[in-house]
Amino acid sequence: MAQKVQGKTAIVTGAGSGINLEFARLLLENGANVVIGDLALRPEAQDLVNKYQSQPKAVFQKTDVTSWGDLNNMFKAAIDNFSSVDIVCPGAGVFEPHWSNFWYPPGSAESRDDPLGGRYKHLDINLTHPIRVTQMAISHFLNASTPCSASNPKSIVHISSIAGQTSSLPFPVYHASKHAVQALVRAMAPLEQLYGIRVTAVMPGVVKTPLFTEDPDKLKIINEDTDEWVTPENVAKVMLACVKDQSVSTVLGTTAGGNDQTIDIHGGSVLEVLARTVRDVPMFGNVGPYASGAPGASASQGQPIIEEIQGLLKPGWGTASSSRPHSRARRRARTPTRSKRDLTGTAGQASWASSVINLLNTIVGAGVLAMPLALSHMGILLGVLVILFAGATAGFGLYLQTRCAAYLERGSASFFALSQITYPNAAVIFDAAISVKCFGVGVSYLIIIGDLMPKVVRGFASEDSLGPFMFDRHFWVTAFMLVVIPFSFLRRLDSLKYTSVIALVSIGYLVILVVYHFAAHDTLPPEGYKTPLRVFKWAGVVPTLSSFPVIVFAYTCHQNMFSILNEIHDNSHFRTTSVVTSSIGSAGSIYVLVAVTGYLSFGNEMSGNIVANYAPSVSTTIGQAMIVILVMFSYPLQVHPCRASVDAVLKWRPSDKLKSKFRSASGTPSVESSPPRTVPLLAGRPRTSEMSETRFAAITTVIIILSYLVAMTVASLDRVLAYVGSTGSTSISFILPGLFYYKISSPDSPLHQRLLKEEDDYDAEEGASKSGDEAEEDDNAADDRLRESQTLLANSGFLSIGGGSILRRTRTFRRNLLRKLSLALAIYGVVVMITCLTTNIIFNASGH
Repeated sequence: MAQKVQGKTAIVTGAGSGINLEFARLLLENGANVVIGDLALRPEAQDLVNKYQSQPKAVFQKTDVTSWGDLNNMFKAAIDNFSSVDIVCPGAGVFEPHWSNFWYPPGSAESRDDPLGGRYKHLDINLTHPIRVTQMAISHFLNASTPCSASNPKSIVHISSIAGQTSSLPFPVYHASKHAVQALVRAMAPLEQLYGIRVTAVMPGVVKTPLFTEDPDKLKIINEDTDEWVTPENVAKVMLACVKDQSVSTVLGTTAGGNDQTIDIHGGSVLEVLARTVRDVPMFGNVGPYASGAPGASASQGQPIIEEIQGLLKPGWGTASSSRPHSRARRRARTPTRSKRDLTGTAGQASWASSVINLLNTIVGAGVLAMPLALSHMGILLGVLVILFAGATAGFGLYLQTRCAAYLERGSASFFALSQITYPNAAVIFDAAISVKCFGVGVSYLIIIGDLMPKVVRGFASEDSLGPFMFDRHFWVTAFMLVVIPFSFLRRLDSLKYTSVIALVSIGYLVILVVYHFAAHDTLPPEGYKTPLRVFKWAGVVPTLSSFPVIVFAYTCHQNMFSILNEIHDNSHFRTTSVVTSSIGSAGSIYVLVAVTGYLSFGNEMSGNIVANYAPSVSTTIGQAMIVILVMFSYPLQVHPCRASVDAVLKWRPSDKLKSKFRSASGTPSVESSPPRTVPLLAGRPRTSEMSETRFAAITTVIIILSYLVAMTVASLDRVLAYVGSTGSTSISFILPGLFYYKISSPDSPLHQRLLKEEDDYDAEEGASKSGDEAEEDDNAADDRLRESQTLLANSGFLSIGGGSILRRTRTFRRNLLRKLSLALAIYGVVVMITCLTTNIIFNASGH
């Protein structure tokens, strides 16, 4: 029976975003009051609540649909605010999330389902929740002061999916839940004639929502050239018709009763909604959503997901679920980005030591040899403080990268992926800047090799004893290029750990060389320093500014940080933070040691590269050879991020298709992630692994050839690199990490709200597991204690959002502080960029 909407009260779960938000909007526009039950509101949902504060009125009730207590409170909020309930839509749902996924069984690292708990969280949301809400709605309808009847009709509208008519290997639990929802609706069909309760459902096709558009990994299954989206607005219009109309047109955008065919609406109706059409789905003889060829039913690029599943199904799959104790499994599942699989189905293989070695080698380069000169300009005190401060700011940028990576699926972190969900239109600019910067640094390494090797040869032999080609820079650039080519074709950064060790040995020799000469006191004339050492004083503004970029850029390594995060085996917060602190701490210690001992060795009379200040000797010549080895093995570390950035630039397309004005969450909007979880359909896949062998080889070959040609034809890139470093290095070290984290950690960000939800779950599980672990005589006793702990925590309000607990206030304070500091880092980066560019312009104009 059709029902008037004006003046009625509706409850809609999952209306913080997506289809349900559009349905709530239509209800309000038609004069109904709406209670929105969800975990959080996206900004557009909050705007809707703010807009309707009188009559009709929108009320937000924080609701976890897996909690029957929360569902009861949701109905109570409707009664308290509006005295009745007339329309109910249990619309919240999730789409085969990795934390409750058939292919990641309970007990696996990805799953948050309890291996001994006897339930799937996925089904709690997609099936148990709509069943329970339907029960509660019928109870309220029957027990109202004016019970439901033909003259006082009520409505329940469910959201199934075309998945409820089909099957799919990648998403079996999701399909099962949607099949079950339509069966529930058909079972409720007689209620309309018996009690005036109309129970219906819509079956949307592929709906354009942030679940797809804000997640590059999920967007991959859609071919936007051939697949057509269903809009949340059109689905919501059909849902409204299920409440207030007797029929609906089969053509979206037209009125029932016109020239188009119409569909009668009644209890048990299940209506398929595609891009431009509506179809009544019969119980028997259903031809399915694809028979007519109507657009909006297909996601045509799902084959890679099937191949990923094939990579998972190997001996040992599913065995952990039956053996891992309950509390331990819960703790393993608490970190959403830990131990995820890459393209081949295996976890990251890089060790902590390998990660530190590669990052440290990326940081410490030939710039260490200029530290003593910088100290002579700034004075010892100021110079050391600047070195430490520069290290702290660079380390903070790296730390923000680790935090940003937590918002992305394991193995998919990159500047490009972050820009796609924060500043999509600028993604190509960011990666272009990174590629140019890394390419320029790589070329400079080849030029250094060409300049130093003739000097190294002269240190061991005369020009008469060797052929002239041995003193030709072009020969040495060519020779060493042949050495580094194989290393440049390695896909994984972890594969370069041994060359990085050799490079760090070279650094070690140079440090020992500087410290040895300082201890030997063989660098100063008998009369000592010609001018007093600068301890507290400096040489002036101009010399200090000229040395400032040398120190700041000496810590640049951020271009490789995401690769390290993608490849490290244990990517927990503690381990990744320790990689940052160990690398930056080691680099800072080396810089301070070389700067102080080098400066004290020569005083203010030193110039440029400290090795060049030593008298010719075998040890000095070896030192120059060590510099060559250092930059030679650092060259592949520049090719790696350059290749990834070039690949991203080539793949980039204008984001008009990626960003839309549709304010939605999913074809079946998410409650666990309302705002929606932006996680891949299965485990994420590293962006570098997506390159085909041909593409990988082609891009690498072009980078190598171009860098070789530039190094052979150009004797110096100092001025070009000064500008590239001023812009590129400051951008990837300070500006981008700061801006990315500030944007992605916004309280209104759906990704941030999803992460907060996961952290809340972790707190509850951690608190509970502590009680269970204190005396775990057997599994049943542990489960009892776990449930008691959860009840105690909930009743005490310690973990409740509104409870104002010390834990929550402390965490909120830390988050807010970190967000403000990230913005400060970005501003600092802009200041550094302006300072360096200004200094370069002045020096170039003056001929220095």
